[in-house]
Amino acid sequence: MNNAWDDVSRVVQEICGAKSPEAQKMAIERYYTSDVYFKNPVCEIQSGEKSRDALVSVLQWYRILSPQVDIKIDGQAYNEQQDQHAIYLDISQTFKPFFLPISPKVSKITRRLRLRRQGNQVYICAHEDFFHTDDMIGFLLPFLIPVVSAGMRTNTFVSIMMTKMAQTFGFWRRTKESQANGQAKQH
Repeated sequence: MNNAWDDVSRVVQEICGAKSPEAQKMAIERYYTSDVYFKNPVCEIQSGEKSRDALVSVLQWYRILSPQVDIKIDGQAYNEQQDQHAIYLDISQTFKPFFLPISPKVSKITRRLRLRRQGNQVYICAHEDFFHTDDMIGFLLPFLIPVVSAGMRTNTFVSIMMTKMAQTFGFWRRTKESQANGQAKQH
């Protein structure tokens, strides 16, 4: 990429929406370093000499599972701290496994792409995807989303009740003055 900020949307579309496996492989080889690191909730590729080849296989497996991937970049942010240049993308993605006869769900993904400059070009040296639990389940087993969502709401309720019980016994309890001021007392 010549200008990562301007090019990143096109690059993501080119890789995720490639019309052929050859085009996808060429795009990955064009924009990722050969020692790229990759991680999402179900897969991790350690940075190494041939890690880009592994990334090609993983991303092509995702396309085999879902021949039609719709992806939209809803927003992006750039972080340029020291040598850790990164672009963060807010993505809406529809991933429909070919073997499920149900409607796909749009999932929200936060993608962090760490960048490395080599000469006049900028390459992706690390690619990480972050999903909420229900969005992750939505990719492969969308019919389980209501169960996962109910579980998440139940965990929230249990957390609230356990907090009240623990605070009754003096753990991480706010004083009456701090409650009035909105400040917490640490134990």
